[in-house]
This record gives sequence, structure tokens and C-alpha cells, in this order.
Amino acid sequence: MAESTVATANVAEQWSKKFIYEYFRKNQFTGDMGKSGTKPIHVVEELGKMDGEAITITLLGQLDGDGVSGTGVLSGSEEHADNFGHKVEVVDYANAVKIHKSEQRKSVVDLLEKFRPTLMNWAQNHMRDKIIDALGSAQVNGTQKYADCSEANKDTWVALQNPDTTNHRVLFGSAKSVYNGQTADHSDALGDVTSAMTFGTDAASLMRRMARTCTPKIPPIRVNGREEVYIIYAATEAFRDFKETSSYQTLLSDAAVRGRDNDLFRAGDLFWDGCIIKEIPEIPSLGAVGSSSAVLTTCYLVGAQAIGVAYGQKPTPIDEKVDYRRKRGVGVEFAYGVEKMHFEGTTQHGVVTGYMAGALD
Repeated sequence: MAESTVATANVAEQWSKKFIYEYFRKNQFTGDMGKSGTKPIHVVEELGKMDGEAITITLLGQLDGDGVSGTGVLSGSEEHADNFGHKVEVVDYANAVKIHKSEQRKSVVDLLEKFRPTLMNWAQNHMRDKIIDALGSAQVNGTQKYADCSEANKDTWVALQNPDTTNHRVLFGSAKSVYNGQTADHSDALGDVTSAMTFGTDAASLMRRMARTCTPKIPPIRVNGREEVYIIYAATEAFRDFKETSSYQTLLSDAAVRGRDNDLFRAGDLFWDGCIIKEIPEIPSLGAVGSSSAVLTTCYLVGAQAIGVAYGQKPTPIDEKVDYRRKRGVGVEFAYGVEKMHFEGTTQHGVVTGYMAGALD
């Protein structure tokens, strides 16, 4: 009696589907990602894009006019709707592992299954690091991570986010006055952050007010169709300092209850003044900066469409036989881009950046 076997193409397809499912489900930022423009990390898919091609994500401004009421005439009273397009460049990425003939006695299915956790961890960490790099980029409408940005990049970027004394999108320490408009530069402002200016409830509330009062406003994230919140991604030291704030300790029990009712909330998150604070250990420390020698860390308050993720190709398994079939390699490849979204290439669409003192343990 003839026995049927699973075709290699079907094995690869099933492996790919399972890999993609786990890739998104286990990603550190999964709960904040989605195809809707209401998510802080907006994902778009235009499969088939090649390396170097760009995918445009549409940004829509909010309507804040009075409209008409009663018998008022709507025709001629329409409100202008701001709209922008942010292009995200797609880049090809891949990685693989290889084993010798002595390990090739296992089937293709076993081989793929054997190395899927290794490839999965690499792919997830790759996405996580790209999101963190995008959040921290101090380059106007650019993709360079903070450590690779020049002082000129940083000065230009921070001036455009803080065009006057009220419309701020970058907070140095505990007060907006630490940065003095375009007369001060990025490095000078970092040097004015003292060791006492740690991340706490006052700083979180100030960052939220900045998001709600800057122009254009940073759109909040809507949860359950009614609640408006922001998310603050905090480095480990900043997260520690926030938990130790006396005002947060006082309201700890109430914060925990409110947070668990929120779809974006996960175990370990904190809740304060309409903000969900999430610890991201991989956010790097800036080290001792300026004359104060304070060890600085970074926090990012995000609203809707803060980050754009554009996929040209979802994770796909690859398989290779080399050295006269004595060695076999399996891997994964995908094509995507991750960028911080900007209005017209200048102003951060959904991010308030906070530089805080946060001494290492």
C-alpha cells in the first residue's frame, strides 16, 4: 500500500505560517502594534516591495473646529483636514544557521523545528532593536539611531521639536525651561539635567501635558472606544525611579486595578494619570553627560502612529545545501522598515522624548 508524504513546499508553508504567528505574538511590542492608525506602532503591508523601495504611511491631523449647529449652513464652513505622508524605506534582512552532515539525518520538518526558536529569538530581537532605534533617533526624518547621530543632527532635531517656549516635544529633566528654545543646543541641555531630575509621577504628567498641548497635538491611543491613554516606554533605571516615587506608591492599588482593565496593559506595567508605563530594559543608558556628570536615561511617551513599520516581505524560511550536500543551512529572511513618524519631515507625529537622570544600580 502506497504511503503519502508531505510535500516540502507544504512543510515550508506551514513552518512559515507558524513562524509568523509566533513572531508577532511573542514580540515585546506586540500589544502596541496593529494595522489601525489608532495604534502607537502602525503596521502596513505591501508585500513584494524590494530592498530600497519605500512604503508611504498616511498621517491625518485632528479636526478641532466648532463645526455648525442648529440651522447653520455647513456648505462653505468645512474645516481643513491636515494630511501628510511619511515614507518608510524597506530593507532586506536575513539570518541562518548551518549544521554538518552528521546532523542531517533528521527530516526537513525536524530541522526547521529544531532551529526555529533560535531564528525566532533573532528576528524578534531585530524588530525590538529597530523600534528602540527609531524612538531614539535624533535625526530629522531619518533612520540613524541616537548613538550614530552627529551633534549637528541632534541640534537641528531638538530645535524643530521645541520651536518655542510652549510647544515642546522633548523634555530635559524635570522642567521645560531646561531647554531654552533655539538659543540652546542638545548637548548643553543634557548637561543641565541634574542627578535629582529622575523620572517620576511629575515628569510623566508633564510629558502627558506636553503631548496634549503641543501643535499639532499628539493623538492619544483610544482603548475600548472610550478611554484615551498614552504609553511611556521607560528604561529600567527610569522604571525603577518611577516605582519609588511616593505619589505613585500612595495610589498603587488604584493604579493596578485601572491598568488591568486596559487592553494595552500587561503584567508588570504601571498606570498613572492616563499613561501606561512599560519597562523596556534594552533602552540604552546615555552614561554620564555634561558638567553635572549625571547618568542619563531615556523615556518615550507615545501616542497613535508614533512609529511606522512597513513590510515588503513577511518572515520566510530559507533552506540551502552546500559542500556536496555535506552541510545544510536553514534560515529566515524578511524585508521591512521601521521609522519614527514625522509631520512633513520635521515634527515628531506621536512621540515626546524625555531625558532623565537615572543612575545605574
